[in-house]
Amino acid sequence: MYLSPFGVTPAKVSKIQEKFGPAAVMIVKEEPFRLCEVHGFGFLTVDQIAVKAKHFRADDPLRIKAAILHIMSEAEGEGHLYLKREDIIERVEKLLNHNKDVSPVSERAIRDTGNDMIHTDGSLVCHDGGFYTRKSFQAELGAAAALVRLHMQTGMAVNVDRILRKIQKEQDIILNAKQQVAVKNVFENPVSIITGGPGRGKTTVIRFIIAVQEALDKNAVILLCAPTGIARRRMRECTEYPALTIHKSIGLTGEAGEEEWKNEQPIPDDLIIADEFSMVDMYLADKLFASIKSGARLVLVGDKDQIESVGPGKVFQEIIDSGVFPVTVLDECFRQEENSTISQNAIKINKNQLDLVFDDTFQFIPASTPEEASQKIQKIYRKEVLQRNGSLEEVQVMSPLRKDTEAGTDALNLVLRDIANPKRFGYPEITNGRNTYREGDRVMQTKNNDEVANGDIGEVIGIFRKDQKMVMRVDFGDGRVMEYQEEDYWPLTLAYAITVHKAQGSEYPMAILPMLPCFRWMLRRNIFYTAVTRARERFIIVGSKRAIAQAIRTDYISRRNTMFGYRIRKIYEAILEQEKSA
Repeated sequence: MYLSPFGVTPAKVSKIQEKFGPAAVMIVKEEPFRLCEVHGFGFLTVDQIAVKAKHFRADDPLRIKAAILHIMSEAEGEGHLYLKREDIIERVEKLLNHNKDVSPVSERAIRDTGNDMIHTDGSLVCHDGGFYTRKSFQAELGAAAALVRLHMQTGMAVNVDRILRKIQKEQDIILNAKQQVAVKNVFENPVSIITGGPGRGKTTVIRFIIAVQEALDKNAVILLCAPTGIARRRMRECTEYPALTIHKSIGLTGEAGEEEWKNEQPIPDDLIIADEFSMVDMYLADKLFASIKSGARLVLVGDKDQIESVGPGKVFQEIIDSGVFPVTVLDECFRQEENSTISQNAIKINKNQLDLVFDDTFQFIPASTPEEASQKIQKIYRKEVLQRNGSLEEVQVMSPLRKDTEAGTDALNLVLRDIANPKRFGYPEITNGRNTYREGDRVMQTKNNDEVANGDIGEVIGIFRKDQKMVMRVDFGDGRVMEYQEEDYWPLTLAYAITVHKAQGSEYPMAILPMLPCFRWMLRRNIFYTAVTRARERFIIVGSKRAIAQAIRTDYISRRNTMFGYRIRKIYEAILEQEKSA
């Protein structure tokens, strides 16, 4: 009851009790800023609660510490691993002094608390001029050290020329020069990188790497993995080899901020091929690299021109730019359809060229407002789904935005669902949170667990009563059927329309994308390029050519504060120096 006026849900109350046990009520009333230790509690909510506490002080070090950690968490959401001192002070002052009814907090008090966090409890780390949370510093340094450790292994080089020629002859496939270099690099180096756009032969190279490894050692354990459920599924389909999410392969479960690492022992695999690595953030990279045993080979595959990771860091780009590891850039088109307008326009977008070609496979439908765009998307969607015999998997609507517009995925999902799966008399519906679901709905999992991964798409196959509770059953394929009980929080969303970020790593026969000036900062070249390259046969833009031009011109270079590449080089150089001195 004490927390009800602040919008704290029963689920969050349970989290507080789980965190603090019998002392939960006393802590809420006496030390309210400790609520910031509970995932899901932001500073502003806790600050409102704290004002009601008996002993509230504006300059309470616990309040300032909570504000600093909140600012650091916000910075991570922007992709940063560290902030400069002046940036922290400016942001924290603004946050602490937002409430005019509360006494202002001085810069001196903020500096003193920050120093205590560095020198007393270690929750902040100052290194090379950057201020990190302990977690972000350990991830950046740990990932760099683990990756260099893997790469500096000796006695790993194997000449595979003869095996490679034999496999090419057996499969009647001749790799081009760069593809051959990519395969050879894997067996001449413990760590190697392969990058290239869609249709540039990455999948063929992966197949050959597997074949060479099996020819060298038929008992070798090979792991194919990718950061999301969609990417894992695509990798498996393309290579015809089992694939896991990175989370599943290393025993990492839970959503961002609440992950549990269930297996801290090295994984047994001799060869690890990680695809769509541009999507991997610093924390996941750290856990993966730390999980790889000595003597294993690691291959990182991705498209450096796609969207950066949602989480902090620029891991894939910094590994490439570090100059420590062999990098193969695949740039020759292989697919027959690579001469299509979709492929040609993807190249133009990447080269900042505005003269896109429009035809039956790459169409533009004008719309001046989100409402008009939504209406036209609905019309196109209805027609395309009917032409494809109702196959929802072949037509995917994407949007750069999720909410706050009729052309975002939240709003589009509701209207597209009424086309693909209209409400039927006598068929049950069930509501969880803000979403209502129907039998037959296309849904996406948004959190990892032991069975399904973030990004996996499934179909609602039943809504029924079980043990006095309403239950929804979802089929995610591969024998994975999940049940969701009505009182629980469901990590699900409708998937008739998905964000471009969520679509990364997938491919669809046809894709539809709204592009409007009101999307503002989301009109970026890498987002547009990523969306276009999801379509295999047809791509339709609904919106404004002015928005298209703005997206192509906006070469958004993410100004993310990270020293990962710098740390890789420093650790590598230090080891080389030690070896010279030995």
